[in-house]
Amino acid sequence: MDYQAAFNIAFLGFCAAVSMIIANINKRIDEAKTAGVEASKSAKDEGLSMSLMAKAAASEAEALAIRALDTINQHKLHVAENYTSLKRLEALEAALFKKLDTIEGKLDMKADKPNHPAGHD
Repeated sequence: MDYQAAFNIAFLGFCAAVSMIIANINKRIDEAKTAGVEASKSAKDEGLSMSLMAKAAASEAEALAIRALDTINQHKLHVAENYTSLKRLEALEAALFKKLDTIEGKLDMKADKPNHPAGHD
């Protein structure tokens, strides 16, 4: 697998995780809206001010947004910490191909091969 393909797979996984987080945030926002509507109805019954309900909903939305940004930043940091450098990947590739060449050479020199000097006719 080449370097670009590995990066694309990692990036696709990161995008999937971010989309799941965003979907979860949207779900929580919808739940907060529903809870806000229900609280608003009960607040009218209790005679509370609508401005207090709006402030509470705004602060809850702000808290959700901050948590979402923290989660996204944690994922970005995780990806950045686990990033494989091009030099390391090229060194690994060179080592693997060197080992494969060694194995190929040994297989070519096996005595049961027809082109081997001591091979069987």
